[in-house]
Amino acid sequence: MEVDERELEEDDEDDTDYEEPNGWRAAEARMNQRYEAWSNENRVFQEEARSRHEEFIRRDNEAQNRHAEYIRRDDDARIRQEVYLRSHKELMDALARWNAGGQRGPPPS
Repeated sequence: MEVDERELEEDDEDDTDYEEPNGWRAAEARMNQRYEAWSNENRVFQEEARSRHEEFIRRDNEAQNRHAEYIRRDDDARIRQEVYLRSHKELMDALARWNAGGQRGPPPS
């Protein structure tokens, strides 16, 4: 794209339009204000998003810890139940042997 030399010279000579209140300086100032406002809004949005993300991570970690605790408690309960059932079975077997032998009264401890 070729540039007409006369247009460039006219642009250089015609500085009065650029100094007017509605000229490019005012437009540039408005654009800078808009950019600054957008930048501030974006910064606030990013801080809020980061805060929400950190809160999500914190809650997720708490949930994982609770889940691990539930699993540990379930395993402990299962072990206690197995011990109880094994002891109960041994006791019932001993009682059956005692009764099969014709003895009366409580079985030996």
